[in-house]
Amino acid sequence: MNLPTSDINNMKKRLLTLIAAATFAAAGAQTSVFQVNPNPVDTVGDADDIGAHATIKNLTSNTINLRWERQVISITPGCETAICDPVTCYSRAVNARNLNMDPNEEGELIVHFYTAGAFCEGIVHLKIKNLNNTADSTVAIYKLNQSSGSRELPAAQVKVFPNPFATYIALEQTEEVSAVRIFSLEGREVLRLEGNTNGVYTLDDLAPGVYVLALEDKNGRVFQASEIAKN
Repeated sequence: MNLPTSDINNMKKRLLTLIAAATFAAAGAQTSVFQVNPNPVDTVGDADDIGAHATIKNLTSNTINLRWERQVISITPGCETAICDPVTCYSRAVNARNLNMDPNEEGELIVHFYTAGAFCEGIVHLKIKNLNNTADSTVAIYKLNQSSGSRELPAAQVKVFPNPFATYIALEQTEEVSAVRIFSLEGREVLRLEGNTNGVYTLDDLAPGVYVLALEDKNGRVFQASEIAKN
């Protein structure tokens, strides 16, 4: 849908107001008992086994009971993944495990990408849940891009707002965005939009829920991925 420039500018002003309000509300929101950092995880590599590394930390002085669940959002043919949590490294077939963490414990939470010598790029979504509080969960997104010589990827610095959203999203610093792709948490692509100059995308057709937003550069390679939610 093409909107007049004045409408787009007004829309962005309203979105910035919403961001400020959401930031203020988040400051008073209940915090999680654990943290994953960095998130998202952006990794570039060129090997048979490429690890995308994050750290998970128990933020409390109590033992916490967590569960992680892996979902491959997108991946090139022939590439496989496996998870290492602070307890052990699991086989490629394992999609979920419980994880108990001691008080103030921290350790690595890694997604391994196995390339078998082939070109490998992908997005993996790990949902980590607090088994003692169903409202306490987080999604960590791991993205791998294969090294590509002179075809370097753009920096993952596009800002997306508001999030959650009701009708549309707006992107800032969109010079490198040639396409916007939206995936369900089951890895199905539900929407693909060509990039535009104003950075505003109407998403009326999306059902309420949580999705993964992937941004492509002019070469058709995903250079940024993040979670978005529609109210």
